Amino acid sequence: MSEEVKLVAPDGEILARDNLVLAVFGRRPFVQMAAGARAAIEQWWKAVPSDELRWALVGKSSTKYTKLTPQVLKRALAMLDDDVTRKNDVYFEILGPDVAGPDYLVLVKGYKQPAKIGFSNQTNLVEFHFPVEFLSRVGADRVAELASSIFSAMPCDSGYASLALSPGIRGDYDKAADFIAPRALQHHGYDVHDNPASAALIGPLTRGARWLTMLSAPLVEQVGGVEALKRQVAPGVDIQSVRNGLVIRAGSEPEVGSVNRGQRTTLVASVAQAIENITCFGDNAILPLFKRQKERRDRWERRFWWHEE
Repeated sequence: MSEEVKLVAPDGEILARDNLVLAVFGRRPFVQMAAGARAAIEQWWKAVPSDELRWALVGKSSTKYTKLTPQVLKRALAMLDDDVTRKNDVYFEILGPDVAGPDYLVLVKGYKQPAKIGFSNQTNLVEFHFPVEFLSRVGADRVAELASSIFSAMPCDSGYASLALSPGIRGDYDKAADFIAPRALQHHGYDVHDNPASAALIGPLTRGARWLTMLSAPLVEQVGGVEALKRQVAPGVDIQSVRNGLVIRAGSEPEVGSVNRGQRTTLVASVAQAIENITCFGDNAILPLFKRQKERRDRWERRFWWHEE
């Protein structure tokens, strides 16, 4: 990976980087998603090179990463048992080889019963990370197949797969924001995310259009149905029906674009505009990655509405 898309602290810790993120959200008791989450993790596990996964964080109150051992892995996966998810909220991460900015990660955040509390509107999250080279190594078609299979494995509201600009140390975003925000505003195809925090806010909506945008059947109906979507998106956008809804693919490869070079992300922009009324805007979870400047956050969230620039 080029240093242009990786910010490393003097001690070698990764503060920010680009990677490939695949995330799905579903607002329902997590017990309804748990078996599918386990199946999705099994698919992800097969795609991860051996010995890359070395760390874990298990339990919603845990703050310290521990070495991944067979016993720790067993404890994490046991949190997906129906008896557990009926009674408890669930949180775990499995990742590696680094703790900060890992090449590979699976993160599960499941609510026993998602609730609306004040400004929050909770939803469950299952999220996977890969290094960018994974896309070129296995091919974009294989990544799209994996995303479709994972989305179909459990009842979800929305999901996406995208090249992303990701913070390394969760919650320590000052330096990461200096790195991420200007690149995200320059290259519109990148995702900017703190999905565990967003999962407490977005409810049954979508985070918006990405290279792969996954929508449940109810969300598709809210934007007028499949045929309406087909009429609105640009040529080159593929819409595939899957078990739980649709997977919308904005081009054979992810668009990144460059504002300075006049390289527009035309395909994903057309998807963004088609699903505007089911997109969560004003996501305060990502404000720290824009230095808590709402204008910059809002500008990024509305980056595909060129007539407003």
